[in-house]
Amino acid sequence: MFAELHCFCTILKLCKLNIVDLLVLGALEKENILKFYIGSIARNISRKAKCSVLLLTNPSAKPHKFKKFVVSGVENPKTIHTLNTSLYLARKLNVNDVTVVNEVHNPGLAMAIAEDSTAPEAKEIKKHIAEDYTENMEELISKCDAGDIKLTEKIIKGKPGYAISKYANDKKADLLVINSPDTNLNLFDRIFTHDIEFILADLPCNVLIVHSRVNGD
Repeated sequence: MFAELHCFCTILKLCKLNIVDLLVLGALEKENILKFYIGSIARNISRKAKCSVLLLTNPSAKPHKFKKFVVSGVENPKTIHTLNTSLYLARKLNVNDVTVVNEVHNPGLAMAIAEDSTAPEAKEIKKHIAEDYTENMEELISKCDAGDIKLTEKIIKGKPGYAISKYANDKKADLLVINSPDTNLNLFDRIFTHDIEFILADLPCNVLIVHSRVNGD
């Protein structure tokens, strides 16, 4: 345990001293219960690093060709940088299948619809919610540097982190690209699961966590 902690701290320190832009790590696809709370080196670094981190689920000297990217389109100032980074990488790897995904999750609103609205009212509210998410997605994509890459937009329902992880797995994506956490995560975040923790606990594929310095991160 001490050796693991020392290694974790040393890697973070070296990244900071050398102003590293991207750290590449091998990671097991799934953590066991003990590792989920204590944290593997790769996942601890992913939670704390001040640079982008690429987690490779099956590192190899001869990696297979990337064909499909899934990118989180969550409403956040960091997302445009994350999307542009994804597109830059897609061009370099000749990837043309890039899907931008936004997750719809509002339990409070769903409960209000169920309790207080008639069926037509609930349907209208859901329609407006879908339209808002679609408009936000289209606005995001209009600001990015897509070039000749055709982006696919996808709105999915479910808990942030869990839903996109499942979608990436179902789509058999080669790379899932997400924002770095807005704050350093701690044990409390993992007990009351934070969106990134769903992804780190059971990697659906290779994962790129894009660190951006928006808002002083």
